[in-house]
Amino acid sequence: MTIAMSVFAPGKVTFDRIDGAIALCILVGVIRAEAYQLVNILVPKAFSSATLDQNLKNVPTWIYFSFTTLTMAGYSDIAPVAPQARSLANLEGPIGQLYPAIVLARLVSLHSTGGNSNEDKS
Repeated sequence: MTIAMSVFAPGKVTFDRIDGAIALCILVGVIRAEAYQLVNILVPKAFSSATLDQNLKNVPTWIYFSFTTLTMAGYSDIAPVAPQARSLANLEGPIGQLYPAIVLARLVSLHSTGGNSNEDKS
């Protein structure tokens, strides 16, 4: 929460704010990994995997799945099957595409022009 407040606070856009925005995107992936693991624990057979069945309780597996979903790489080695798992994955994909395209691009453009995030453009 503190990172988000610092990133979206009014004021001059610095490299630290851009780094914070990147860290926030990574944090979204890690939090989603925990959510996928929780769904896997609470809903039997929520995910299907031909090659990783023995590793579906492994934290790095969920981080891998979360970031392949976040970047929309989708290697198809783990597939969400249950509605709860599909819903999480369907919400993460657009975040992974829109956040860098909108938020990071805006912060970088403001930084390159020396602008503030609270400037009135009217």
